[in-house]
Order: sequence, then structure tokens, then C-alpha cells
Amino acid sequence: MKRLAIEAISSRLVQTINTYSKMVFPEDYRFEFVWTSSQLSFLCHRMVNVKGKVRPDTSDIRKLSGAESSLFSLVLIIALLSFVPDSRRCNLLILDEATANLSEENQQAMGEILKVMLQIIPSIILVTPRNSEMYEGANNFTVIKENGSSTIVSGHPSTVSKK
Repeated sequence: MKRLAIEAISSRLVQTINTYSKMVFPEDYRFEFVWTSSQLSFLCHRMVNVKGKVRPDTSDIRKLSGAESSLFSLVLIIALLSFVPDSRRCNLLILDEATANLSEENQQAMGEILKVMLQIIPSIILVTPRNSEMYEGANNFTVIKENGSSTIVSGHPSTVSKK
């Protein structure tokens, strides 16, 4: 009975993950839970380029690249929060250098997933060392370091000047 309940929940979870992953991954990625008699595996189905030939690949999610893993983590957060009633969800999420290993294309995907996350979590703090990073609708703050002390000022680094 427990296994049936877990399978039903995991089926809904993976369905939600696959819905949101389409926003993040440009290629066709599909995620799946696979149950055996002794363990649960979480797999990713996708196309990979091996020596110039594109072929289908299935691997454990732990073998995703760093960028893929970062984006998948955000998709997983959204999917898991869909199980939590609105009144019980967190009000703040802090992402510390979540875009550090993302390409420009993946940063755009991050912007899209952040829009969805803001519908679920009212306040998201994204800490980044990149001055070029900007997200639509974001309130930007910059840390100014002078004479051994730091000050947080309102504004994007491109618009803030040291006094």
C-alpha cells in the first residue's frame, strides 16, 4: 500500500518536473523515476552528441553537467513546492551564485524559471558576481566596498557609482 502511494506521488512529481523542464532545457529532456524491487532511480532521457553523432542517452540525474544540475535543481524546487499549500510555502529563497556556471543561453532560461518561481515564492534573492546580469522586474542592489567596509545600495552595478 505504501509503495502504491509513493508511486502515485512520484508520478505526479515527475509529470510536474517534465512540464517545467521544457522551460529550462532547450532540447528534449525527459525525467523518470524507475522502481526496482530494491531501489528507486531518477533518470534523465535526452539526446547527446558523442564524437559528432547525436544519439539518445539515458543516465542517472547525478550525471547531469553542472549547468544542467543547477537548472534541474530549480525545476525540482518548483515541482516540490507544488505539493505544499500556499499558506505553508516559504516566503524567501536565497540563490547564491546560482548562475555561476551557466552559459548566456542558460542564464536566459534562468530568467524564465525565475518568473515562475516568483509566482510561488514572493521574494527571491539572487546573489551574483556578474555585473552584466539583469532580470526583468528585479529590484537590484549592489555591494560597494570602500576603505575596508561594505555598503549595500539600491541599483544595478551599471547605474551605481562609488561616492
